[in-house]
Amino acid sequence: MGIHLKKNSKIFSHPLLLLIVGAIITSLIIPNFTRQWQDHQKELEVKIALTDEINKATSDINTATALMTYSAFVNKNRLWLRIQRLESFPGRDRFKNKELLFK
Repeated sequence: MGIHLKKNSKIFSHPLLLLIVGAIITSLIIPNFTRQWQDHQKELEVKIALTDEINKATSDINTATALMTYSAFVNKNRLWLRIQRLESFPGRDRFKNKELLFK
């Protein structure tokens, strides 16, 4: 038995065999780690892109809502000013069709 162990240890310590075993291990393990790292990077990029899209959509909705609210306020204010001018207009009773004055 001692002879076989010496013979096996001599084979496993040969530099060419160590080089081949090292190359096989390296060719299997390093690509696996690299692939996992690249998948993680792509996952992060997708999450960032999705977050950017959500932020843009939210910003667009907020801007549109603010503009609509401002526009409604301005239109209401303009109508109120027109009514105030009409009520203070001295010859307002002469007009039969008052709707024309509001246009």
